[in-house]
Amino acid sequence: MVKQLETYAFEVSPWAREKAIRSFPVTVEPDAAFLYVNPRASGKSLRVSLNGVTTTNDPAGFLLRTVTGIPTRQGADVILEANGEAVAAHEDAVLVSWHDPIELEFGTDAMWPDASIWPKGINNQPNALYREFEDGAFTIRVPVRQTDSSFTTIGLAINPTEPITDHVYVTVQPDGLDPTSAKWTGHTLWFPVRIDKQSAWAGTVDVSLRTNPPTGLKASRLESFSSQQELQIDPNSETCGVLLVGRLIPTMHEEGPHSWSLRVNGHIKDSGENLDNISHSLHPISMLLTGKIIAPQYDILIEGGGIIDENLLEIGPSLEILPNPGNHLISLCDKGLYKSELENHLWFAWTQNSLPITVPVQSGTSSYRLTLHAENGHPHNARSVTLRGPEFKRQSLSLPETRDFISFEVHTPVPQANGMRNLILEVNPWIPEKIIANNKDRRALGFRLYGLAWSPAPSPRQLERE
Repeated sequence: MVKQLETYAFEVSPWAREKAIRSFPVTVEPDAAFLYVNPRASGKSLRVSLNGVTTTNDPAGFLLRTVTGIPTRQGADVILEANGEAVAAHEDAVLVSWHDPIELEFGTDAMWPDASIWPKGINNQPNALYREFEDGAFTIRVPVRQTDSSFTTIGLAINPTEPITDHVYVTVQPDGLDPTSAKWTGHTLWFPVRIDKQSAWAGTVDVSLRTNPPTGLKASRLESFSSQQELQIDPNSETCGVLLVGRLIPTMHEEGPHSWSLRVNGHIKDSGENLDNISHSLHPISMLLTGKIIAPQYDILIEGGGIIDENLLEIGPSLEILPNPGNHLISLCDKGLYKSELENHLWFAWTQNSLPITVPVQSGTSSYRLTLHAENGHPHNARSVTLRGPEFKRQSLSLPETRDFISFEVHTPVPQANGMRNLILEVNPWIPEKIIANNKDRRALGFRLYGLAWSPAPSPRQLERE
């Protein structure tokens, strides 16, 4: 299983006066979690008691401190006291681990805690969803957590007050570190914060930003992510494949490009270069780590960068893939699909003439069923789709003229271990521009795919029971 700490937010509770008790289950390791309270909701006099131990508000305004002594088998009681002021609701007080994201909205009005976020002051804009900086220069205090295998990535939602007509460079300088500059095009600003510490550390860091030439900015939201450089997973006995998904950011954010590599069990699985644009430095990762035979363990090392929003997905013997945006499993067949489309509240994707699919196989199981939710899509001609592969017998089925299900019964040599296999679906393509009047679509289209499912085929005994 994935070695990852679990954390839970507080239960939903209304704002309270003077005192509020928040109880929640925890399964975190000692010294591996932090209590974070949004400074806009903390109040100057807020006190926090965790299992009877009282702490005081951080002078910086952020409550981001190591939580010790949390029982791993029971819940922890957190008491928030504000001496007559409103106590933070559940969404403003949360227990976070080393790797949970922290999001901070700047709010719709000016409040005293803004001074803790903007230590050098701000131009308050009451009833605005942003904070405005006319000269494009400001200092912001950000929450930072880092270990020997992770660093912090900050995502700052900023927009220019006027459209950008020329190159604009943003210089970023965390307190005590050298400044770095890179080109910016007017979107979310991403930059890493790496503090010179010998051990795991959590706290806040003041970061100064300025634009060249000076450009008016509107800042609306800040997100603090943990960028992990080492990951590990021990697949269970049912796992046939492991898929790594996330977004890669380089360890440096000045002009690039910056080289990165991803090693799996000591071998380079992938490598490349990040774009040299500071505001587009996130590189999406969706990578199948498993070949024909699954490994007993996967040790993942990222050099020259780190991954945020990381997820290690274990693929079992059954698989369902829908062409919906955000479905990570689509990467198992996306090299043969065009961009997903929404029609009548239903997502589909046109295939190309060839659709490669990577499917799981289970030790000792040789018979499988591939079901397609599909539609021919050709305006005039009936067509068929053909399945083939290095270990699969070639066979064809007619494509339905209206959206429907069709199934292939496929067989492979009996696998000696769990793993992944490759097969291909093929169809004679058509080009709308050549067939439909006034149509400018020049793509070579296969068929409409609404989804597919792969699973071990039922045995004869199972079919008798059905």
